Amino acid sequence: MIIVLKPDASEAQTDHLLDRLMELGFKTHVSKGEERTIVGIIGDDRLLQNQPLTAFPGVESATPILAPWKLVSREFKKEDTVIDVSGVKIGGKKITVMAGPCAVEKLELTVGIAHEVKAGGATVLRGGAYKPRTSPYSFQGVGREGLDYLLEAKKQTGLQVVSEILDPRDIELFLAMADMSGAGGCGRHLRQEMMVVSAMGTGGMGAAHGGGHGCRTSSCSRKWVPMTNLSCSNEASQRPSRSFCSPRSISCRVAIGT
Repeated sequence: MIIVLKPDASEAQTDHLLDRLMELGFKTHVSKGEERTIVGIIGDDRLLQNQPLTAFPGVESATPILAPWKLVSREFKKEDTVIDVSGVKIGGKKITVMAGPCAVEKLELTVGIAHEVKAGGATVLRGGAYKPRTSPYSFQGVGREGLDYLLEAKKQTGLQVVSEILDPRDIELFLAMADMSGAGGCGRHLRQEMMVVSAMGTGGMGAAHGGGHGCRTSSCSRKWVPMTNLSCSNEASQRPSRSFCSPRSISCRVAIGT
């Protein structure tokens, strides 16, 4: 459900609405725009059958959302989201190109590719230090050493770094060594992806989602980042159902494979 507040809605009216929703057991996510404040609510809509939201002071409209990706829908946030990844703006009118090797193998090769993709117009270097593979005999990536290679390439070129994370326990490592982490590779089980993306939300790390599982699943998986941010904010807040977090979730498509 999406609740749109009137332009002149007061802070007291907003607090009253949020308090009532909390009493009913809903989680809320508040998005403050230049002209409107929008409240997204998560919970059982049947609890609102005898509670007309439009009767609350300051409420302009209340609209049910049928799509399963509520928090990342245009109904919830109509304006474009621009995410700043260490100075690189993603989501504006300018196309952001992330390019690099599928698998990071050697330092010299990684640095050389970084210079090439920068010359070609890319602003983010992507490379897999860890590679999800079905077969235990296939190349699994060089691991932590690969992150060192990417970090050195960043120092020499100024490109920001994105690399795919496979294990939620590596969040702290990626926070220290990468600007953004990838999720949603074709070679990874969907359940594993959900665990990783949820951990990204907990750690506050930017998540670049690939298209390995299709548009619908990708859109739903992106919701794990704002949902996890929502949960973390709820635990630390005196007002358990309120969250003003700014999720950093990006949908990417692999454009070229050579």
